[in-house]
Amino acid sequence: MEPALVVLDEPTAGLDYAATDRLLAHVASFAARGGAALVVTPDEYAIERWTTSRIAFG
Repeated sequence: MEPALVVLDEPTAGLDYAATDRLLAHVASFAARGGAALVVTPDEYAIERWTTSRIAFG
């Protein structure tokens, strides 16, 4: 079973760009199969490269 939604809180903390890309490629694949992902992060690289929409606070 796959969940309909995954929530990731700062999943890229401590990762370099290559590791960030590998992780978020898995998340994108999950989303392409119909899932949804909520990623909470201050990582501008990840946001610019991997998100389809953005909610900003503060």
